Amino acid sequence: MDLAALRSSVDRLSREFATKDGRRLSLEVLQAEVDRPLVERYLAFQPRNSFQGLPPLKDEVCVKWVADMLRTGIHVLARTREATIAGHTAIFPIDHRKCEMLVVVWPEFQNIGIGTALVQSSIKMARQLHFERIWLPVDATNSRARHIYAKCGFEKVSRGQGREVDMVCDLVRAEAEKIAAHLPPVPPAMTPPVFPSKQRREAGRPKVLVVRECLGQAKSAHHAE
Repeated sequence: MDLAALRSSVDRLSREFATKDGRRLSLEVLQAEVDRPLVERYLAFQPRNSFQGLPPLKDEVCVKWVADMLRTGIHVLARTREATIAGHTAIFPIDHRKCEMLVVVWPEFQNIGIGTALVQSSIKMARQLHFERIWLPVDATNSRARHIYAKCGFEKVSRGQGREVDMVCDLVRAEAEKIAAHLPPVPPAMTPPVFPSKQRREAGRPKVLVVRECLGQAKSAHHAE
């Protein structure tokens, strides 16, 4: 899978957005496989080992972990106007139909809407690249993250390892539901007409007509005599 081509095809996702406290941040698709500012931000992340064992505690392991991510994924960074990295999301292709997602927001920038913006960016990125499902593991005790993922369309599918919960976003179903929501309502099925039986028709005929028929039958009987 040509990751460089995939990265270039999603470059139009770069945009600005406003946080809940009014700050303006930019979302940028990272094109390079080496990004020293991102490495330095993860080395400065406190506390280390705070989400699912990440970032790794040892500096050399942390540097390698970031390098491996940059090499194998497609990344979007949230930056402040001062170019500080406030958040990071990435998708990692599993095969041509599925990918895994990572979302990290630095502690000093949490609870102001950056996590939601990053998740939505990864979903748009995965949809543009024609993935059908996004998978991610999340700490079962991290109710804040689980709420954000659920709000963006992820569903719990199983227990992962240890305290992890596996969540999946079905992009095909989500797109079908989105299309269906904009379709006009289906008109109710037409009920076919019900024709009365001969007995019911005769029972409903006017009485005067019935009397004339009786008189006619009587005349016929008289002539026959």
